[in-house]
Order: sequence, then C-alpha cells, then structure tokens
Amino acid sequence: MEFIDETFYNGWNHFATLSPFIIKEYDNKKTYQFLTMDRGDFKVKVKEYLINKLTKINPKLDLKDFDVEVKDHPKHKIKKIMVKNVINVANQCQISIQCNKKVAELIYNIGVGQSTGSGFGTIYKTENHHLYK
Repeated sequence: MEFIDETFYNGWNHFATLSPFIIKEYDNKKTYQFLTMDRGDFKVKVKEYLINKLTKINPKLDLKDFDVEVKDHPKHKIKKIMVKNVINVANQCQISIQCNKKVAELIYNIGVGQSTGSGFGTIYKTENHHLYK
C-alpha cells in the first residue's frame, strides 16, 4: 500500500470516483429509487445528501459555502452493479465540491454516497489522477 499525500483547498476541490457511488432515495421505508446523473435534480440531491451526511458526522462543520458541481463528461457512466442478488444503480463521474479544506479532506476520507464501507464511492483528487492508475 502506498500513501498518497493529497492537498485540499478552501474553495473548489475536484474529485473523481475510483468506484461508483450509490445513493438511494426512499419514498417510504420499503420503496426507493436510485439517484442517477440523468436526473435533472441530481446536483441538488447529491448536495443535500452530502450536507446531511456531514452534519450527522459533525454538526459543527462550516458548510455555509458548500456546493457541488457535476459537469457533463463523456466518460461519466451510470452502472448497474449486482450486490447480494440485488441490482444497484451507481454513478461513476467527476465531482467538484466547494468547501473548506477540512470538509474536503473529510469527504475524501469517507467517500461519496452509501455503502462506502463496502468500497462504493471511493474518490480521489483529479489533480493526482496519474497516481491512481
């Protein structure tokens, strides 16, 4: 294992997913739909999801200038992934996040989306793309 010393900034930090991320939106306790990049409200929903997740981790985090940007890119993909005989729909994309460097580092460490403990939503700084190949 090789440690990569990333630099985080106050302002925009640009990430890409090493593994696709999953976000399920629950209509009620039993039914849900997957949040995917082809939805018009994708950026807003990802932002809301991340703010909610970060606030649960540390309610004192400074999120006043927090923003998320996912620009169109030809390499972005929506993937279907089988997990325990259930099809999950996940996003593989670049994601830019405006925040302070403490929040950027936290997001880098925890990942984006759900099931990050199982390896989904692992991200890296795009400026160091060559180190992750």
